Amino acid sequence: MSDLARSPRQFGVMIQRARKRRDWTQAKLAGRAGLRQATISVIKSGAKPVKFEPLLAVHAALDLEFWVGARTKSHHSLFESLPTRGTLSSEVSWARRECPPVCVTRSSTT
Repeated sequence: MSDLARSPRQFGVMIQRARKRRDWTQAKLAGRAGLRQATISVIKSGAKPVKFEPLLAVHAALDLEFWVGARTKSHHSLFESLPTRGTLSSEVSWARRECPPVCVTRSSTT
């Protein structure tokens, strides 16, 4: 598995998918990551800033790796449109301002 996120909301959806593939609740993931369930909910929503350490703890609990690479110049339509509260174009616009590197989550088992 290899996913690309360009916004906090897309990142949260990726974490949610990995959690659901394991049939884990937010509470179970929180326990394995040493975090509160409310923190997992905040990460999933992408609505508030989250410190880097909890993101790494969630990745470790889900047996995922966090990679950073140069932003691709491909047209945004080549990337999956994840469900968001706003439009994808507003998400991409926000990501260009706030998240210069590309965030990629990869399973260490693939």
